Amino acid sequence: QGVGLTFITLPQVFEQMGSPVGNIIGGLFFFLLVIAAITSSISMLEVPVSFVVDRGWLRRRPAAILIGALALLVGIPSLLSLGGSDTFTRFISKEKTIISPSEGIIKFHNFVRGETYEVDEKNNYLIVHPSARFKPVIIIADQTSGKPIKKIELQEGDKVLVREGDKVSKNTPIVIRKHYMSFLDVMDLWFGTYAIITIALLLSMYVGCNARRTKEVILELQKGEPLFKGLAVILWTWVVRLIAPVAIIIMLILGIGE
Repeated sequence: QGVGLTFITLPQVFEQMGSPVGNIIGGLFFFLLVIAAITSSISMLEVPVSFVVDRGWLRRRPAAILIGALALLVGIPSLLSLGGSDTFTRFISKEKTIISPSEGIIKFHNFVRGETYEVDEKNNYLIVHPSARFKPVIIIADQTSGKPIKKIELQEGDKVLVREGDKVSKNTPIVIRKHYMSFLDVMDLWFGTYAIITIALLLSMYVGCNARRTKEVILELQKGEPLFKGLAVILWTWVVRLIAPVAIIIMLILGIGE
């Protein structure tokens, strides 16, 4: 689940473990995370550095320093998107609807006009006040017994689409909540998901549809595995040429749809 899980949820889990167990496990986890980040950065840096060195533009050490410095500059907006800059932290906003899980009657708790919410008369919904001293709560109660089924704690800017006492059926929209994506989230989505899938698609098409490249890859694989021949080669070729591109296209479509 990305940054939120790593730096918000897990620290709370380690805190609940108590001292000193939580401190030890938490410290060990983040130490290993740093090691993983450093080793991953080295492997990612190697690709552009090798490209520059192979072209003869720079020697290895200057190339590593230059590309590392450029990567640092490019990474500054992502660093600021963790709360350092509101512009980068709330880079893109989306609205999502909170749906009722079952039939019930809506009850309000901590709703005080002017204190916790304002009324949008034009659109006929309530908006949770930014400076609310306490968070209002919507309670979905059973229509017959009146017992609570679910509680929804509202956040700043939530738009409440129902009124107290309303009867709601399953999948009735109750609240519209604004969801923010940081600059880091956007970069991770486009480059950590879509770009990787697209590159995998182009690579499989390039290797599978180019007979010379297919043969080169097969020979390279046979160097490491002499048993890679005959039926195995035929199956591998058809997977790369047909099955892999189709599967990757489906992943890409599903990812964009989500």
